[in-house]
Amino acid sequence: MYGRTLENELCITTKVFLLCYNRIVYMRTFIFIALLSGALALGHIGGARFEWYLDFWWFDIVMHILGGAVVGGLCVALYVRMISQVSVRGALLVSVTAAVVIGVGWEIFEWYFDLIYTVHYVTDTVTDLVMDMVGGLFIVRTLQQYRLLV
Repeated sequence: MYGRTLENELCITTKVFLLCYNRIVYMRTFIFIALLSGALALGHIGGARFEWYLDFWWFDIVMHILGGAVVGGLCVALYVRMISQVSVRGALLVSVTAAVVIGVGWEIFEWYFDLIYTVHYVTDTVTDLVMDMVGGLFIVRTLQQYRLLV
């Protein structure tokens, strides 16, 4: 009755396959986010060293989109790891919330250490937080499109 049947073997094989597939998808997601993190780090180092933040008005916007994507992607990856079945709506909520919370922290850091190079601080802050949200939305959409979001 409880012997090895074809049905039991297929069930075990399917479970092993799904476990391996989920781990591969998780690793691909992690590698993608690690590449984005590297781009963010290189961009920030270059921006600070070569004054790209001052020379190119759009550079700060790109960096905030990348920052929101990295933070949102890391939080979604951790969320997926903790809860195996994640809806896109849940992933969006986690990603955007994390990106905004870290973005607010970054804006406080900029204000405290006087790293603002504009007289329009409120406009710059709002733009930065919106770009953080865009990065959070972008990463979930990208992970979903390339089937990296399980």
